[in-house]
Amino acid sequence: LLASPTWQEPAAEQEPAQEAEVEYVNLGAANIVPAEGVELMPWLRAYSGQMLLEEVVPHGTWVEEGQPLARLDLRSLRKQLEAAELALESAEHKLHAARVRAEMQQQSTEWDLHKKEMALQRAHQEMEAWTEFELEHREANQMLSAMYREHGLEDALDELMQLEAMYTADELTDATEEIVLKRSRRNLERSRFSAELQERQAAFTRETDWQRIGQSREVAVREAEMAMDQARTNARLGRHSLEAGLEKAERDLRDARQHLEQLRNDAEQLQLRAPRRGLLLHGGIADAGSTRHEMGGTLQNRRVAFSVVSSGKVMAQKKLSAMEFEVVRDGQSVEVVNLRRGIHLSGKLQVERFSGPGGHKAKVILDGEHPELVPGDSVTIRFRKES
Repeated sequence: LLASPTWQEPAAEQEPAQEAEVEYVNLGAANIVPAEGVELMPWLRAYSGQMLLEEVVPHGTWVEEGQPLARLDLRSLRKQLEAAELALESAEHKLHAARVRAEMQQQSTEWDLHKKEMALQRAHQEMEAWTEFELEHREANQMLSAMYREHGLEDALDELMQLEAMYTADELTDATEEIVLKRSRRNLERSRFSAELQERQAAFTRETDWQRIGQSREVAVREAEMAMDQARTNARLGRHSLEAGLEKAERDLRDARQHLEQLRNDAEQLQLRAPRRGLLLHGGIADAGSTRHEMGGTLQNRRVAFSVVSSGKVMAQKKLSAMEFEVVRDGQSVEVVNLRRGIHLSGKLQVERFSGPGGHKAKVILDGEHPELVPGDSVTIRFRKES
């Protein structure tokens, strides 16, 4: 601590003689710590480098509010800030690209669905045209062809019968009669054979060609329906994939923006300025002045680095053993003494019960200011023994 006139050790005083007749119960040695103050603790959420001290205000210095308490090597922080800014810019570009791709994919999917719908509609139309018009029309054409064949056979037969009757009645030569009748009989035979052939061809067409055409139309409808179902499924899966990609890109952007914001907040914390006017202590208030920071040393994240306290406002604190804990009570009147230095002060005992390995604690808050007591001083807590 700084050598201050107000903190110089006073001349020894004699303990009042009557106190020798009073019996006390000593709780043992306690340490003097500041009674009030503000602790400065870096609570960094993003910065992952060392906090290397390049300069530090000495322990025990009087500081003003806002005064820098230390200067750190921030080269690593600046590099992390630059990387975070680049990551944010990259995340923004990736989100934009993801949105553009999603829009293009959506347009492509909609057009593909439209084509599949048109193909399915055409397949249904062709199937309906076959079953409701084309098949009936082809059957009618076959019936017409059959009628032509039947009528042709009848005409050929009538012609032959007429020729036979005519040649029987006329006085024509036998040679001419034989030629004409032979020709008519051959024509009739060819007509009958052609009719039978065309009928077999028509039956084959009905049983094979027309069935193949109908089946192909049914297959086309089924394939168009399957293609439509597949396109819808692909559209749904593609939409989910695009949504997931957009969500990830948006999440990455939020994370990058949050990381950069946290780094900037960390940079602000690492300015390490005095939170109030008062006496600077290295470490926490409860450290009793045992911590010292030096140039080249490091600070620890989420641990108290400095405290700024009110000068002269102090309290005594100590750990209690299980036996000591049994003989004290909260609010009990006690004395804080240092007989060698002639210090004799009164106060109320505050007991904090802990179940962990740290044990119980006791502290005595002293009224007023006591510049004769310096954080880190050793005193004794005692109370009068009841008769």
